[in-house]
Amino acid sequence: MFGGLLNPICGLVRTLRLRHTRDWDEVVDQREVYFRKDIKDHFREPRFLVPDHGMTLRREDGSHITDVDAAILDRETGSLALVQLKWPDIFGLSPKERESRRLNLLKANAWVDRTCGWIADRNARQVAKALSIGDSASESRRPILLVIPRYTARFTLNDRLDDRACWVAWPEVVRMRVEQKKIADPLAELEREFKGSGTLAQYDRPGDVTYKLRELDVQVSVL
Repeated sequence: MFGGLLNPICGLVRTLRLRHTRDWDEVVDQREVYFRKDIKDHFREPRFLVPDHGMTLRREDGSHITDVDAAILDRETGSLALVQLKWPDIFGLSPKERESRRLNLLKANAWVDRTCGWIADRNARQVAKALSIGDSASESRRPILLVIPRYTARFTLNDRLDDRACWVAWPEVVRMRVEQKKIADPLAELEREFKGSGTLAQYDRPGDVTYKLRELDVQVSVL
């Protein structure tokens, strides 16, 4: 009942996946396409360039290293971000499901390591040129690495997240773009605030909430 009241989309998505598994599996790879579109909506032309496709990083012999799901180039400041998109399924109260999502997120550590190895000593402009995404990137800055999960970028304080990258959940990116529109360098601000997953805010217990369901009052308390 409360899932339906507070977040009906989660229940709808879960039901569609369970009832239409074959259709779900056929279109699941399109999630990155829509994720990149969402990024373009918040990092818009003409200032920003967000390619509508991913890129492949290769060694000099042509062998595959890893993939870059998205890139964001700020033509005004020269900042360049290479992005790993993560879209773990929504999980409920199941500890097994939660652990699966946590381990999936931690796999991005390998992406950070491989991407850093490919970048080596190159600056943002050299990397942008190698990826054929324009010549507006800065010669004095290094590329910024972003790991952007759709829902959450951190599970526990004990997870070892590679501090060479910024671990930031998509809602946090959207909030920054909506609430802090006058930031001079948005990508650099993301790096400053979320490098190595950032500092978690101190938990404050939310106040009690009462729902009125006709003649029934239901009070919810979070301990």
